[in-house]
Amino acid sequence: KRTVSKKHHFVPQSLLKNFSVDDRRRQVIVFDKKKMSTYPSSIENAGCENHFNTLVIGGQTICFEGAFKACDDEMPRILRKVLASKDLSVLTKEETYLLAFIVAVQMQRTVFARKTFQDMGNLMKSAVERVSPGSAGSIPELSANDAKVMALQALKGSEKWGPTLLDKDWSLNISASVEKFWTSDHPVVRVNNLPQGELGLSSPGISISMPLSASCVLEMRCRSIANKIAERDANQAVKMRSRPTVVCTAENVLFYNSQQVLQSLRFLYGPSKDFADARWILGEHPEARDPERRLVVDGATTPNRYERMPRGSWLTAVGATTF
Repeated sequence: KRTVSKKHHFVPQSLLKNFSVDDRRRQVIVFDKKKMSTYPSSIENAGCENHFNTLVIGGQTICFEGAFKACDDEMPRILRKVLASKDLSVLTKEETYLLAFIVAVQMQRTVFARKTFQDMGNLMKSAVERVSPGSAGSIPELSANDAKVMALQALKGSEKWGPTLLDKDWSLNISASVEKFWTSDHPVVRVNNLPQGELGLSSPGISISMPLSASCVLEMRCRSIANKIAERDANQAVKMRSRPTVVCTAENVLFYNSQQVLQSLRFLYGPSKDFADARWILGEHPEARDPERRLVVDGATTPNRYERMPRGSWLTAVGATTF
């Protein structure tokens, strides 16, 4: 009888190996944001939880760890091909789609994603209570098992996000300095530098990135960014649309690492014990140390939603190609 592993990885081992401490690819250094401490861990014991992908439906225990098998089987081959060449153009059309699908699945498979589902449910309960005081008591709190059910449903919809990611301007960003990229318990992060920018995958100005190794980050930018740049620098826009390999400075590496720090739930993974920048960032943003923090913003109780916008009421016009 085949033994089913109880240890389920929310960060694939093939990805973690690219952040190993040495060429043996057996260990990573873990930074615990809550405890502000580092420790070595085997790849096998990092980025995982026991029975993370086991749930109960109708009294029946179901393990959906196998749902990630297709991604986890393809990931090592595709990553090796990209990292060996440091060039996205070596990927076939099918491999490029598979990489987009891998990123889409990775967004849904983490502890961070599960907690987001729970926070959204509890936020809806709070909204009902505001509208009809006393009525929210009949709405149960979302449990960890409920979040697993929602995560499984979201996973089934990951294929629809592949084309959305393929429609971005991709780049492979490599570190030219001694500074190394980190990954985390939630590797796929989103940034929108527009003052009014949202974080949806189809939002104008969105940028999605995922570290592939300690020296490479895959980035996918909304096409509107290159379209806007074309208004003042056509050549730069053409380059951005060509899926280039971009050499990062130490400042660039710090920026990508800062997003891993701020958008992860608790753990960072890297090749060395040097997490001084993480300690500094968390000193500036201590709320990011708390794994129980609310991950979904309540718009009704957060009036300054767009803190980078000048005060007042503004009309934002979003066209088919630019903004």
